[in-house]
Amino acid sequence: MSNSLRECISSVLMTQTIEEEKNIASNQLADIRTHIRNCDISEKPKLIAKMMFFHMRGENTSWGNMEIINLMNNERESYKRIGYIAASVILNDNNELITLMTHTILKDLISNVERIQIIALILLSNIISSELAQSCASSVAKCLESSNPMIQKHAGMTAVSIVRVSPEFMEIFKPYIAKIMNSMTHSVVSVGISMALELLKLSPNEGEHFAKYLSSFSKIIRNLYTSRPPQEFKFGAGLFFDPFLQIKIMKIISAIKSPSEEIDDILSTIITGVDVQRNTGRSLLLQAVDTIGRVAKKPSLISLAYNQIGRLFNFPESNIIYLALSTFSRILYSDKSMIERSSSDSVVLQRYKSNVVRCLDHRDPSIRRRALDVITALVDESNVETLIPEVLAYLQFSDIDFRSEMINKVFTSIQRFSPNPKWTFDTVLKLLIESGNYASGEVVNSSCSLISSNSPLHSYMIVSLKTSILENPEKQPLVQIAAWAIGEFIEQYDIEIINMFKVILMLPQTIVETKCFIITAVSKIGVRFHNENEILPILFELSKNCDLEIQQRSGEMFRILNSPMLSEQLMLTSPQDIQEPEVVESKVEIQSKSIVEENRIVPPPGSILVQKTSDFEIYFECKRNDTNPNQIAIRSSVFNLGSVPLSNFSVQYGVPTGWGIVVKQPSSNVLEPIGGKPIQQVLFLENQAQGTFAMRTQITYMYRSQPLKEMGQIGNIFQ
Repeated sequence: MSNSLRECISSVLMTQTIEEEKNIASNQLADIRTHIRNCDISEKPKLIAKMMFFHMRGENTSWGNMEIINLMNNERESYKRIGYIAASVILNDNNELITLMTHTILKDLISNVERIQIIALILLSNIISSELAQSCASSVAKCLESSNPMIQKHAGMTAVSIVRVSPEFMEIFKPYIAKIMNSMTHSVVSVGISMALELLKLSPNEGEHFAKYLSSFSKIIRNLYTSRPPQEFKFGAGLFFDPFLQIKIMKIISAIKSPSEEIDDILSTIITGVDVQRNTGRSLLLQAVDTIGRVAKKPSLISLAYNQIGRLFNFPESNIIYLALSTFSRILYSDKSMIERSSSDSVVLQRYKSNVVRCLDHRDPSIRRRALDVITALVDESNVETLIPEVLAYLQFSDIDFRSEMINKVFTSIQRFSPNPKWTFDTVLKLLIESGNYASGEVVNSSCSLISSNSPLHSYMIVSLKTSILENPEKQPLVQIAAWAIGEFIEQYDIEIINMFKVILMLPQTIVETKCFIITAVSKIGVRFHNENEILPILFELSKNCDLEIQQRSGEMFRILNSPMLSEQLMLTSPQDIQEPEVVESKVEIQSKSIVEENRIVPPPGSILVQKTSDFEIYFECKRNDTNPNQIAIRSSVFNLGSVPLSNFSVQYGVPTGWGIVVKQPSSNVLEPIGGKPIQQVLFLENQAQGTFAMRTQITYMYRSQPLKEMGQIGNIFQ
């Protein structure tokens, strides 16, 4: 083992093939295993450093873990340091040997040598587990009392790591947050803010406690933004004064959620004056916009902020365009669910829809996907007729992988915001003609449902579909939909259609699933118009097909058509829409009834509107218990505002500490279209600690094939 660490690394990096590298690694690791247990202590740091290198190259070095722990326990600082670094690199929080390190870590956390304390804190931050947190939390808290800013900084970050794996230890660290944030050292203040942010994640109500710091925070940002930076904190060619701390302060302001004129002023200064030509400036702009969206007092400031992001579309650089789209996406998909399209945020962003549509044709696939997310959220009733055609124009030129994803999202928007069924059909037909081979089975099913539910348009639809498949017989989803619709709703026998289907059956690109659609369609046509003799030869030939599925389908239809009594029963009647079973309403003390007249919602008498979205409204009827006023019965009534039923409809209610809630089963999980019955559900509340009432709601449902989620908050309705 004469070669040094540098020579060992060079020999590996200079190899020309993987086999050569593997040979060197195997020989080196074998030598390390042979010598490490009996070698002089001065040799062990070099051997363990080599182990780290080979571990990072993907080699198995678990056999040397005990040697790492032994080196950590060495009294010599330089040796101990190598041991700690190796433990950070090689070990993780699931390693069984971590319990053997606990004593060493606890001893080093109270060392008189500050550098040793720091490396112990760094290791804890990297490999913290619930067991280590249990053993070391109190020692880390004592490190926060240190007068050394470096120890304070590392102890604060270790505290954050501990709280993330064991939130119950926040109470130990909470008293130190204010002291750390009042430090004169930037990095310590930043760590204090990280601790405060972690506390606010666990207890959002603590925001009121930190509100007293808002004035100081705004002054610090103003000073950092407007002052000339000293050499220590210069960043971005000396133009920016500690942007990391500026961003961290804006994050805590967002979390506190306490609007003020002072904060509005400094955020307005940042978004209008920052240099967006530089990455640092754009980072400050994006964080300022995010903060404005959460805490701005002036609505006009939000509009100004979004306009500043819109300016980024004028830059040619791909990373800048991606940042703009990502920001819009975060705004439109708040809390992982799409915001209401009538909201002020959505309305402001509508002016940039043409910029977003152009991004659908960008050469960068990540930009195209992000643009699709944004444009899907911007489509609404007011712009669907102009925006969807623009999107379709880009769709036919997009790459294969992106097109499948795009079709599903565009199809859902067409369904949801269509002005009338004819426009829906025409647009879907265009979508299927231009990109039909990339459509999913859900698109086929939903298209068939659209045709079935619009009987006045059947003749128009059949003619359009017939013409379309004559010109595009290779578009499989289009042919499947056309075959189903023609088989179900054609009004007279048409030999041209039969011949057309025969040709499509013989095409080499026609897939098995499409052939099965056609087999069923021609069978139904033959029975309906008593032309079985013309259809039976087609089925007989297909029954000899080498594909088992086609054999089975055509053979079954052949036997059915040869049995008049059976064919009359099975092939003439089109499937009807399945009606939801009528649900008997639960009897509760609240006796008022919900009334729906002619497509118009009339809320239950005495009810309160507690939540409204673009798809539905929720009303509450409330009654207190005469013998115990702290007990309240509520009946919720959810009304659909659209013409499409919402399936899998579920509402979850949450109340704050001090309130009890019992939720009964809803009357249904399908919210009928406007004019239909509401979903009703009974809730029983009890004020157990005289607390102020508040309620959060989480509503999930399916809008045709699209799963949606809405979050809501209900204030004190009993005032």
